[in-house]
Amino acid sequence: MTCNKAEANRCGHFASRNEKPLIDVTREQVLSLEEETQFRIAARRNRLLGQWAAEKMGLSAVEAEAYAKSVVQADFEEAGDEDVIRKVLGDLIAAGQDVDEATVRAKLDEKAVEARRQLMSES
Repeated sequence: MTCNKAEANRCGHFASRNEKPLIDVTREQVLSLEEETQFRIAARRNRLLGQWAAEKMGLSAVEAEAYAKSVVQADFEEAGDEDVIRKVLGDLIAAGQDVDEATVRAKLDEKAVEARRQLMSES
C-alpha cells in the first residue's frame, strides 16, 4: 500500500525506507503515559478533596495540608474511590459536619474536573 507523505505518518507507511515517523513511540509508552496521567489526576483530585474537607472541618493551614496528604494516601488502601470516600465522609461526620455520601461523591467528581484542568494548564 502506498501513501502520500501527509498520510504516511498517520498510517505508519513511509514513502522511502529512510524516512522515520514524526513521533516514534510504542503502544506501551502511550499506555504508560496515559496511566501516569490518570494517576496524577487522581492524586491531585484527592488532594483537592482533602483541602475542601479540611476547610469544612475548620482545620488550620498546616493541619489542612497534612489532612490533604492523608486523603491522597488513603487512595492506596484499595482499588477504586471507596477508600477515599469512606475516609473523608467518616472524618467529616466525626467533626460534626452535616454531610452525606452523595455530597462527598459529587465533590469528588467536581475535584476530578478541577484536577484535570490544573494539570493540563501546567503542561
